[in-house]
Amino acid sequence: MTASDLRPLPTHAVAAVTPAGKAATRVVASRAVPGTTIVFLLVAALGAAVSTYSVRTGHVFDYNDSLSHLTIARRVLDSASPGSQQLGTVWPPVPHLLLMPWAQSLWLWSTGAAGAIVGTGSLAAAAAALYRALARLSVHWAGRVAAVLVLAVNPSFLYLSSTALTEPVLVATAMLTIAALARWATSTRHLSGGELAVFAGLPAAAGCLTRYEGWATAAAATAYVLIVALQRGNPLRRSVVLAGSFVAPSIAAILAWLAYNFAMYGDPLDFARGAYSASAFNAVYRAEGLMTTDGSLGLTLDTYAAGVRGIAGVSTLLLATLGLLLMCLRWGLDRRALAVWVAAAPTAFLVYGLYSGQHIMMNEASLPVGAFNNRQALSTLPWLAMLVGVGTSLAVTQHWRRPAAAPKRLPTAGHWRAAGTLTLLIGVLTVQQLWWAADYPGRASVLTEAVNNRATEADRTAAASWLGSHYDGGLLLLDEAAIPASPIVGIPLRQQINRSDGDLFRAALTRPAEHVRWIFMHHTSSDQPGTQQDLVGATLGADPPRIQAFREVHRAGSLVILRRIEAP
Repeated sequence: MTASDLRPLPTHAVAAVTPAGKAATRVVASRAVPGTTIVFLLVAALGAAVSTYSVRTGHVFDYNDSLSHLTIARRVLDSASPGSQQLGTVWPPVPHLLLMPWAQSLWLWSTGAAGAIVGTGSLAAAAAALYRALARLSVHWAGRVAAVLVLAVNPSFLYLSSTALTEPVLVATAMLTIAALARWATSTRHLSGGELAVFAGLPAAAGCLTRYEGWATAAAATAYVLIVALQRGNPLRRSVVLAGSFVAPSIAAILAWLAYNFAMYGDPLDFARGAYSASAFNAVYRAEGLMTTDGSLGLTLDTYAAGVRGIAGVSTLLLATLGLLLMCLRWGLDRRALAVWVAAAPTAFLVYGLYSGQHIMMNEASLPVGAFNNRQALSTLPWLAMLVGVGTSLAVTQHWRRPAAAPKRLPTAGHWRAAGTLTLLIGVLTVQQLWWAADYPGRASVLTEAVNNRATEADRTAAASWLGSHYDGGLLLLDEAAIPASPIVGIPLRQQINRSDGDLFRAALTRPAEHVRWIFMHHTSSDQPGTQQDLVGATLGADPPRIQAFREVHRAGSLVILRRIEAP
C-alpha cells in the first residue's frame, strides 16, 4: 500500500471509472441505486421458477441437511417438547429462524417450499446487494449486469436456493454487508458509528449466526472499516471507534451463541467440540483416512480449487482472474479494491479449515476422490462475480491506465463497446451452461452431490412416503438424526418422538408399546458410528422382546416400519 492509497478517494477518480462521470457520481452519492429493485424482482422470478420445479420433483430433499433444517425450524413450536432448545447446537440459528414462520405451514414444510421461499429470497437479495455494491464502487452498468449474471444464473446457486440449505443465506448476508460498507466508504457524508452498526453491522452479525464463514467476513470487514476510516483522514481513535461500532453487533451475536450453548448444553463451545459438532464427525472421517487435506497445503488448494471449479465453471474462473489482474493494475489497494477483497474472506476461512483438518471436501482432486461438501465452495462465487464485474467495467471504459481527468460524456462508441463486451460475456457464460448440461450432473459438483444422495436415500424416501400415505394416527418413534425423513412423512412433529425429545425419547425406547403406535427404524444394525447411528434400530433390534407388540407393515432396503398390534 502506497502513501497515496491512504488519502481520501478523489471525486474524479470515482467518476472516471464510468465514462458517464457525472451520472456515476450521482449514483454513488445518492441513497437509492437505480435498477436495484428490477434486479431483485428478475432474480426472484428466476429463483421462483427453479424452486417450483425443484419442489414438484422432490429435488428440494436431495440433501439430507435440507430435511434437517426444515425439521429444526418446525420443531421449535411443533414437537413433543417444544422450546428454544430445539434449535440445537452446531448450526447457528438465523437460517432456522427465517424458516420458522414458513415451516409452521404443514404444506410448505412437507413439500420443502418453506426452504424455497427463504432460499429464493436470499438469492434475490444477494443479487440486488451485489448490483448495489458495485454501483457504489462506480462499476460500469455493464459490469454490474455481468456480475449479477455470474451469480444469479449459476446452476449450483439456483439449485441450493430452492432448498432449505444455509449457503444462500450466508451469501445474502455477506453481500448485504459489503453493499452497506461500499455505501459508507463512498458517501460524501461521514456516517456515524451508529449508522454503520445498523446498516452494515447487523447484516454481518446475521452472517455470524448463519454459518461460521460469516465470522471471517465480519473480521475482514472490521479491518476494512479501520483502513478506510484512516484513508478518509479520520484520527486513529475515531477510526477505531468506527470499526468497533461496526463489529459490535457481530461480537454480541457470537457471545449470544456461546451463551446459548452454555445454557442448553453446559459448554459454550459445544457447537465446536460436542457430540454433534463438526469435529466429532471429522474424527470419524479421520479414522477412515478421509481427512487427507490436513496439513497438506498442495492437496488443500487442489481440492478447494476443484470445488470452486465445479460450482463456478472454468469460464467464470478465467474471467474473474482477468478481472483480478485489471483491478490490481487500476485500483491497487484503494477502498474499492479492498471492498472486493472482503468478499474473499470466506474463501480464506474454508481453505484454512481444509488445511487444518477442520473441514472435509471430496471431489476429483481429493484423496480419495468422491463428491462431498463441495457446496461449501459456493461462498467463493460472490467474490468471483465481483471480480468479473470490475474486470468488465475496466475493459469497457478502458481505464487500466489512470486518466488525467474524468471524461465529460459517454461517446457513442462507448455504448457499443459496453454492449459488445456484455454480449461476449453472455456468450461465454452460455457456453459454460451448455458444457455443464452436456454431462449433467457430472460437471457441476453440487448437482452431482444432490443426485448421488438422492440415489443413496431412495429407500428412505420410499419408506417415508409410504408411511405418510398410510398414517392413521398415533405417535411415531423415529431417530431423526439418523433417518432425516420427517418432512417427507409429512405428519406434525408433535405426533413424533425423536432424539431431540430427550427423556421422552429414552422412555419410548424403553417401553415403546406404552408410548407409540408406529416405529420407523433400520431393521439391521446400522454401520454408522456415534451420533449418526440409528438409536431406535440399534436399541430395539438388540432387544426384540421390546417390540413384540408390533408387527412389520412395510420394508424398504434396510428400513422397516412397524405398527402396534391392536385388538380388533
